[in-house]
Amino acid sequence: MINLYSHLVDLNKLLLYTLIHLFIPYLKAQNFIDQIKGARIDALAGTGLALKSLTGISRNIANISSLENTSFELQTESRFIGLGISGVSLVGGIPLHHNAIGFGVEEYGLEDFHQQQYKIGYARSLSKHLSIGAAYDYILFNIATKENISIHSLHLGCLYELANLRFGLSFFKPMVPIHMRPYQPQHIIAYGVQYTVSSNVSLLVEGESDDLSSKTAFRAGLEYQLLPILMMRIGIGTHPYLFAAGLGIKINDRFGIDLGSSFYQYIGTTPSMSLHYNFQQNKIEE
Repeated sequence: MINLYSHLVDLNKLLLYTLIHLFIPYLKAQNFIDQIKGARIDALAGTGLALKSLTGISRNIANISSLENTSFELQTESRFIGLGISGVSLVGGIPLHHNAIGFGVEEYGLEDFHQQQYKIGYARSLSKHLSIGAAYDYILFNIATKENISIHSLHLGCLYELANLRFGLSFFKPMVPIHMRPYQPQHIIAYGVQYTVSSNVSLLVEGESDDLSSKTAFRAGLEYQLLPILMMRIGIGTHPYLFAAGLGIKINDRFGIDLGSSFYQYIGTTPSMSLHYNFQQNKIEE
């Protein structure tokens, strides 16, 4: 009986790995960099290139250039409910005078196949309107039946503000081993804009492309502040096609909670949650 159970477990793992590999071409837009992006970005269908906050660190490192307080965010999600794929990450930002340092750690995957990511980045405000940043990521793949694989990645970001418009641009350059190159892009370019419609409403629109796919993935998200303590969010995306929704709850001036859920065509639902905290201190002078 025990042997039968073991064979069934192995069969389930085999079916799961087969399913994942069948969908590799379909999921190329979801590269291995920053698998966990936070519930706010998830609820906005992945948009966040011009999301000027610590939350936006994964989409554009320049987003943290104007941090006012030392901040931390704990992010977690369950990818495609029922497959056993989950992840957790912790990101932080320390503001300086017209600068900020960002960092993060992430654990994502399955029991027998998971990845760990370590991020360090720096962003600077060059003027009232323009900010730039750069980040380095070290990603380690742990595979139960094979030796571990490590990957390095460079991330360059730019943020430009003009009246009620904010433009974001990011470039990702993963240093991928030769045997992984048929499945992972060599460079990724993302560009987007955030339009502040009013004090309560913001619209985000983005595009993303890489060297493996001939199609550009488009995403759009909408944030609406229903109450001083409650933010509603929705989003849509292509390649893969998805619909997302969520909300943000402000507990007090230091602590808040974000909840999000993404509904992917054919694959399933991904719920996520983030807890963020800031220390409400002045920027450190250089």
